[in-house]
Amino acid sequence: MEKNKILIISNTSDYEVDEIENNLAKEVCFRINTDTLNIEYNIYIDLEDFEFRVTNKNTNISISSEEIKTIWWSRDVNMDSSEVEEHLKTFLIQEYSASLYALLACAENSSIKIVSNPNFTRQAADKAKQQIQAKKVGFQIPKQIITNTVESFERFAKDKTILFKSIYGSDYIVKENTENAYFTYPTTITQEMYEWIINDEIDFHIYHFQEKLDFIFEYRVVVFGDQLYAFKIEGDYTLDWRRSEDKIKFTYIKNFEFSHLCFDYLASFNLDFGSFDFIQTEKGLYFIECNNPGYFLFLDKSNKLNLAEKFAAFLKQE
Repeated sequence: MEKNKILIISNTSDYEVDEIENNLAKEVCFRINTDTLNIEYNIYIDLEDFEFRVTNKNTNISISSEEIKTIWWSRDVNMDSSEVEEHLKTFLIQEYSASLYALLACAENSSIKIVSNPNFTRQAADKAKQQIQAKKVGFQIPKQIITNTVESFERFAKDKTILFKSIYGSDYIVKENTENAYFTYPTTITQEMYEWIINDEIDFHIYHFQEKLDFIFEYRVVVFGDQLYAFKIEGDYTLDWRRSEDKIKFTYIKNFEFSHLCFDYLASFNLDFGSFDFIQTEKGLYFIECNNPGYFLFLDKSNKLNLAEKFAAFLKQE
């Protein structure tokens, strides 16, 4: 049987996958939306022979391991458990998640290409490891510390403006028994916050602090396979351009000076897809983070570069 099909693991709200999927022939593309994993799919995995088959119960269309050329793990398991009995929710989410990792383990023991293998992306998502690895491959990184002592904070903050950033990654914090949800964006430590901390007026836990860089502009650089697309970010914003997308513009930069370091960085994590963020200052370029997977189609709103088409072609490559 010809191995020409692409299995995409995502969720129903992943609009970038929608666009990329539109550039793939319907007959070669099969998508698992993990939020409906327990509702819409029949799963069969043979661990002895490294084989598996998944069937969409709504369309009755199936895909088997022997016909898959590429698996793209776009989004991790985020199963909707609203119809599951409360006492079974955690157990079943873990079981369904483990079933996809079992499927992946079978694929790893065959000739299937895996894009954004979660066994590697989870390690690469570690914000502290990102900074260490970026420095090892040759990028310049900002001064930064992780601490839970006020004394260390005070020494680090002396004579500089600093930012608070989450260590694990940006995520929602939901207050129990309320509808209040908070997002952990990078935040500038103001003089008022500084005084709260050194005077023990707020709870001080474990935090990631980084020197605030005086940026001239920023870059978002997307890499997949042997292709790299760098975009200069300029506009009216003060700290995080993601919160001001209506006030910024992206300009494609043909020759990015640090391209080789981007490829080296991804290779160090056994990855071939990632979206980098850099800040350009008078002292040079600074690595901020690398997201995998990271949204990137918004960078080319006019579609001059045909990024969705090029990424689809990358999925089909050997």
